[in-house]
Amino acid sequence: MIRPRRAFAITALGVAAALALVTACAGDPDEVTATSTRPGATAGATTEVPDTRPGTTEAPTTTETSTTTTAAPVTAAPTTPAPTTAAPTTRPRPPAPKAGRPAPPEPLPVPGAAAVEYEGQWAPIGPLVGGAPAMYRTVYRTNGNGSVQAGIVWIDNTAVRAQLFPGTTQPGGSFSVPSNVPLDQKPDLLAAFNSGFLLAESQGGFYLDGRAAVPLRDGSATVYIDADGGMNVGALGRDFSVGPTTASVRQNLPLLVDGGVVAGSATDRDNAVWGKTLGGGAFVWRSGLGQRADGSLVYVGGPAMSARSLGNTLVAAGAQRGMELDINPNWVTFNWFTFDPANGQTAGTKLLPNMLRDPNRYLTPENRDFFALFTRPGA
Repeated sequence: MIRPRRAFAITALGVAAALALVTACAGDPDEVTATSTRPGATAGATTEVPDTRPGTTEAPTTTETSTTTTAAPVTAAPTTPAPTTAAPTTRPRPPAPKAGRPAPPEPLPVPGAAAVEYEGQWAPIGPLVGGAPAMYRTVYRTNGNGSVQAGIVWIDNTAVRAQLFPGTTQPGGSFSVPSNVPLDQKPDLLAAFNSGFLLAESQGGFYLDGRAAVPLRDGSATVYIDADGGMNVGALGRDFSVGPTTASVRQNLPLLVDGGVVAGSATDRDNAVWGKTLGGGAFVWRSGLGQRADGSLVYVGGPAMSARSLGNTLVAAGAQRGMELDINPNWVTFNWFTFDPANGQTAGTKLLPNMLRDPNRYLTPENRDFFALFTRPGA
């Protein structure tokens, strides 16, 4: 198996406040149109909270009175308020990782007061793998004042087995892999999320079933999955190459993050180099996948992001290399799943409640290719 090379320099997050335009996919007949949103405006606010912290509780106030006698008037004792229990401001530290598996990240530093509860703090999601979480999530600001939040998922690459699924129309052609998570794989399903652009616009190719359905391009940003289900992000021809142990390859544009640095062409104004947007706005729903120095992965998805703010958020989450995935509200999807063996049903949960598509997306045939994560045997 050809292992990716990893860079180790990490740069700090630079987050820019900018005009948010939550729009639909330009030029795609399947896309829907959403109204634009200015970060910080009351209408169309996009702030998300990962979960509700325990509320403040107050013990009941008690009043004691003295007994009444013929010799003394009734005297009321002074009322003493019971102490108030303060709600926590930080999550408990995640449990120690299973031996041989990487630890989840430290909380992400927030510039100033948290914009939402537990901003930048990680909480486990999804089923346990080998008795320990395989994924953690948080939300994190993508603009200066925190009015816009992206969802981030940390993925333990040693606990998951990744798989690329073709869509019914993208990339086209026939494959042994179906266009949805099949019934026999649902008990081991942990999560599923969107891949990249339409392949005609991706500046790269698609490899599955031992063949390139769309020609691969050296130097393009690549999600590379090996025969053991290990998932890596890098540049084809530099960090890895296709060989006997290659399971699948999905490419999209150049690397957005390389060596922990955001590409210089990723700006707050671009609406073409890093994806066409409806109406010409630079701030739209975007998603990306990054790889950290320890080999773990981070998925970022959320509204009102420019190419630059997406790159900055990947770097903030520790990505050394990062690839932009799909953009615009109809395509940015991350769902995690739970399986109930009692009734054989699988149920999905959205990373962000305002992600447009159904939480059970990818359980039925999907027109675009996507990635899914499963329990790694023996993890």
